[in-house]
Amino acid sequence: MGPSNDRKLIGANGAPVEDDVNIQTVGPRGPAPLQDVWLIAK
Repeated sequence: MGPSNDRKLIGANGAPVEDDVNIQTVGPRGPAPLQDVWLIAK
């Protein structure tokens, strides 16, 4: 068997990144709060 290819994204602190695409917003078309550290770093 070869090396596994199921690597996960991790942040600078070593915590896994659950979602790399979607963000939480205030309302359907509202602003995004600055609580998603991965998105800000990205």
